[in-house]
Amino acid sequence: MVAVGVIYFSTRILGLPLLTMGMLMDSSLRVTGATRYSMVAILSSTALNTVLDPIMIFGLFGFPKMGVAGAALATILSIAYIIPLEYVFLRKINLTPIFGLGNEYIVKMFRVGAPTALERLVFAIGNNAYIARCSEVALAAHQIGIRIESFIYMSGFVFMVAASALVGQRIGFGNVEEVRNIEWEQLR
Repeated sequence: MVAVGVIYFSTRILGLPLLTMGMLMDSSLRVTGATRYSMVAILSSTALNTVLDPIMIFGLFGFPKMGVAGAALATILSIAYIIPLEYVFLRKINLTPIFGLGNEYIVKMFRVGAPTALERLVFAIGNNAYIARCSEVALAAHQIGIRIESFIYMSGFVFMVAASALVGQRIGFGNVEEVRNIEWEQLR
């Protein structure tokens, strides 16, 4: 079963640059308060992945049967779909992505993002250890289940993202007192 995990991971890792770019663009939408655009992008990408998974895993509609590699490729294609969509959304709110930053911003991003990166690394290692133990059929079913599950927890995630954007904006404006009100409203 380790071989199945290796197949999935070696295919999925090819999409990491796309995932990083998509996440950065999506975060930019959210922190500016354009959470509807973010929601449209994420939901439509998830729907696309839900459709592509069985097609690419089982070889439906004339596609070759790819098994676990198909599940990983379907995810990569769904992520790639987000990038031009979010670029359009960013342009609509008068933001144009800049593909180079000064060292001070890189240091700030690392300092803020390092704890989250460590948490996600631990999660990814655990997830890959789980995947390595699954058969192809079980993994395919699991991937489809994850896509369906993402629709269920999306509403809670959206509230969390909205609160994060509002808190970030208030801190950016130097209005720390209003952050407390936002936190209480989120809890309610």
